Amino acid sequence: MSLENLKRFEHNTTVEYIFTQYIVCRPEKIMYCLIEDSDLYGLVDYWAEINKVDKLTIIDAIEMSLHDIADFNVISTSFRSHKVCHTLLKLQNNIMIPLDWQIDLY
Repeated sequence: MSLENLKRFEHNTTVEYIFTQYIVCRPEKIMYCLIEDSDLYGLVDYWAEINKVDKLTIIDAIEMSLHDIADFNVISTSFRSHKVCHTLLKLQNNIMIPLDWQIDLY
């Protein structure tokens, strides 16, 4: 993923599309992947912890927001050991989902 592509997500992009790119799955598999995929184990728990809510609240917020236009912002980039872009996805009920992306420089 390039930084330029991530910045495009800030305008007229659905929550569903952002999750398909982050998780790398088909839209109909987003919820399954977040709940059942062992490679993503703990991600929903982490988001629940930083939002000070239970896991079900996070799952509900994601599911209810999938077809909404995303409130998505690129926060910062880091080029030290990895090329990472830190972003924030705001969902319904003031749920904040931080997403860190490995980015390409080219």
